[in-house]
Amino acid sequence: MSSESVASPTASRLAVRAALLAVAAAVAVLVYSSVSNSANVPNGSAFLVDSPSATPTPPYIPPVFEDVDESSVHAESIETVTRLRITVGTSARTFSPSESVTRAQMATFMARTWRVAGRDCPTSGFAYFDDVVPGSSHVTGIDCMSALEVVVGTAARTFSPSEPVTRAQMATFMARAWRAAGRDCPTSGAASFSDVPAGSTHAESIRCISALGITQGTTAETFSPSESVTRAQMATFLTRFHQALTS
Repeated sequence: MSSESVASPTASRLAVRAALLAVAAAVAVLVYSSVSNSANVPNGSAFLVDSPSATPTPPYIPPVFEDVDESSVHAESIETVTRLRITVGTSARTFSPSESVTRAQMATFMARTWRVAGRDCPTSGFAYFDDVVPGSSHVTGIDCMSALEVVVGTAARTFSPSEPVTRAQMATFMARAWRAAGRDCPTSGAASFSDVPAGSTHAESIRCISALGITQGTTAETFSPSESVTRAQMATFLTRFHQALTS
């Protein structure tokens, strides 16, 4: 199994982790007695975290996801992005690791990672897309990433927020964000993927994030550039990107 694939759930391990987190939650309540439960705990399955307004107030105990197997290659990264509050799932108990990431979600995840790394989003220079409704869940993330020129839309006036992000597009978003942070892409250390033609639109970005260790491909020789990025894979990409950006 590649490092960018998903495994199946293990209930017993989740039960143990749930018990440990329950103890941690009780301790947190004692330490932060001035903070009400309603400020810290999501309101059941209605708590959808792929919108900026859904970020809970510290102290924050990451949820236990019933659909994430702790033996999965992505489990640690999912826990990391949850702890950093880049996302805390599609509901209070689910992460939906196999679901595809949309372009709007990608912008939100990237903007949150940018801020968690201690960087500010621009206050001007936003692109205006006809298909991004003002006040919608992801508009803040899209504004941030467009102002940084990490995303430029699918056309001059469209962003296509509901379209899934391909692995090649993800590579370009992350490479642009890396450069927006004032960093240069490594000139060596990239894997050579047989399914990424030299000179193709995303080839340089794929080489960049490969050299940074953000992606290892779907096999030793393939990147699968046209495949959609799953939420589990995105957790791993974001964790590695955050580590690179803060090192």
